[in-house]
Amino acid sequence: PVIDADYKAENLAFGVHRLESLSGEAHTQGVPGKDPQARVLLNLNARGLHSADLSLSKLHANIDGTYAKHTIRIAADGKVRGQALQLSMEASGQLLEEAQSLAWNGELRTLQNLTSPRLQLETPLQLAVGPGRLELGAGRLTMANAAIDLQSLVYRDDLVRSEGSIQSLEVAQLLALQKQFTGQAPAMSTDLVLDGRWNLTLADRADGFVEINRRGGDFRLNGQSAIGLSLLALRADFQADHIALQAQAKATRMGTVDGQGQIGLQRVDGRLAISPRSPVSGRMTASIPSLQTIAALAGPRMALAGEVAMDLTASGTLGVPVFSGTVTGDRLGLTLYDQGVHLHDGIARLRLENNILELQRVEFHGGSGTLKATGHMALDGAQRGLNATIVASKLQLLASPSAQLTVTGNAEAATAAGQLLVTGKFAVDHGLFNLPEQAAPQLDADVVVLRGKQTQTAARINRKPAEQPAGAFTPRINVDLDLGNDFLFKGAGVNLRLAGVLNLRSEPGATPQAFGTVNVVEGSYEAFGTRLAVDSGVINFQGSLSDPNLNILAMRRQQDVAAGVRVTGNARQPRVQLVSEPDLPRDEQLSWLVFGRNSSGGEAGQAQAAVQGAALGLFNKFGAGRAARSVGLDTISIGESKYGLVGAQVVNLGKEISDRLYIGYEQSLAGAESVLKLIYALTPHWSVALRGGTVTGVDALYSKRFDKIR
Repeated sequence: PVIDADYKAENLAFGVHRLESLSGEAHTQGVPGKDPQARVLLNLNARGLHSADLSLSKLHANIDGTYAKHTIRIAADGKVRGQALQLSMEASGQLLEEAQSLAWNGELRTLQNLTSPRLQLETPLQLAVGPGRLELGAGRLTMANAAIDLQSLVYRDDLVRSEGSIQSLEVAQLLALQKQFTGQAPAMSTDLVLDGRWNLTLADRADGFVEINRRGGDFRLNGQSAIGLSLLALRADFQADHIALQAQAKATRMGTVDGQGQIGLQRVDGRLAISPRSPVSGRMTASIPSLQTIAALAGPRMALAGEVAMDLTASGTLGVPVFSGTVTGDRLGLTLYDQGVHLHDGIARLRLENNILELQRVEFHGGSGTLKATGHMALDGAQRGLNATIVASKLQLLASPSAQLTVTGNAEAATAAGQLLVTGKFAVDHGLFNLPEQAAPQLDADVVVLRGKQTQTAARINRKPAEQPAGAFTPRINVDLDLGNDFLFKGAGVNLRLAGVLNLRSEPGATPQAFGTVNVVEGSYEAFGTRLAVDSGVINFQGSLSDPNLNILAMRRQQDVAAGVRVTGNARQPRVQLVSEPDLPRDEQLSWLVFGRNSSGGEAGQAQAAVQGAALGLFNKFGAGRAARSVGLDTISIGESKYGLVGAQVVNLGKEISDRLYIGYEQSLAGAESVLKLIYALTPHWSVALRGGTVTGVDALYSKRFDKIR
């Protein structure tokens, strides 16, 4: 047949595929395969090819010559999953007719990608392709910094044979390719470099080997901490009807791993191959001499101690493996510095038998108490799950100056419907929580924090632990906590002993919740500069751990008229109102509360002044910073003048415009006096201050910091 055609198309679409333009020509003469001198000329030019993961700005393909001798050229520019692609290829060969099909034999002359990863065919490569058949001759290929020397490759239905080597293969490049084609980011970063060799044959019997060795580099967790890898060696020997495996690894922060085993080969479609029915056997031993080095990978907030050893065996088939062995741990310890958790002198004895892990002995110490766990965990599919009992006896769970907690009780952990459920009851032997007078500083809500390639909003960082949603793999928790008779809460003018029972609940992906009522057994509350005894108090939890409902009455008694305050509302927005017995006007209530007697003459004014002074102190101490940030200022305070206004309480506002310029403003609360002050830093030591308003002037200021006077 003779074909002479030119074609052109624009704005083609099929499903998710789009093509802006397509043009080319097709000229053929003769029958492919039967007439070697039959000619073929095919040209294809495409622009704007867009698919789900592929976007090519241009694509060019050309076939020119006879069926017995022709040249193929392909060039493409674009992106694959957002990564640049600049690929070109050239090959020459012949089209052959075989029984019931066609085959192609020839030479791959060039193959290169100029973008990452860089790919370059260094020597021409003989190539033969047919139905169920692929053969490659000797050739050399570089990918990034890796050099691949291929001696041969034969792939047929009844035979797989190959020989070659690879040097300086960067694992990071493989992970980048994985991300490019799958869209999944790797779990760790690495600069590991590998060397490898292979010479294998799979036919009616197996022969040869494959080996991979570490050339250099390491793995890094969280993108920062290296595990100290010094040895990594893998080898597979093909021996008739099975593969013998050997593995060794050593890292200063992880320990050592040694493994040996074998996988049986099954006959699949006429040749030996690995299948789910392949029998497996093997043994792996691992030793972690110091868990402290592993904790360094997790950052400065956590510390681990102790040593762990494993001796495991495998049997069964590749599809249904059976594991047995032992795991031991000695002198184990866990410290969480932020929470004040310190568990020590731990011991673990775990036995794995037929895919069932038995917790023979797991014990930790906290203070003078203990934490013990027993149970078992099934690891195979149908029976997968955990059943364990956890017993705490006077366990000191928290041991920081601001939080101390010792508990006794037990819990059950079991898997139900694929979800781990923890239920139990605990009682507090001793609890002491000290609330700091002022919370740690927080970032403004519009701040975005960059950590490497990750971004987090300040609102998420500032979120308190009780407000953090549980992770997707967090177990369901339903635990009753009895506060006992020695649960103390101090701070922010409060000194309370609490009692009651709380039901603590947590679901995957949800914020932890608490339900129950806590009573104030005894305590005191400081209000308006006076320490009051708590007559009654109820704290009611109906979900939120950080925002319970309050109903607290604190009174000053042992006087003719009892006076005090009642706190209601919730923890985030409490309402405080004055009360007295009998009920009196507010001025009288203030007088009895502050001075312990009836107001007369100037004492009412003294009470008001005392209350005002206490309120100003509380505002400057707790509320000024938050108020300033809410209106875009750096400082708001109420008190004596800093800029020269004499004998009056003032409101002081301040804003740092730049590293050099600061603007301050004061307004008297008792009159119309005001002053504006501008401070400009000329050098790190010299600055000029300009004042205008009620007080005017210009100051030249010199400041220098030093550790000691010589």
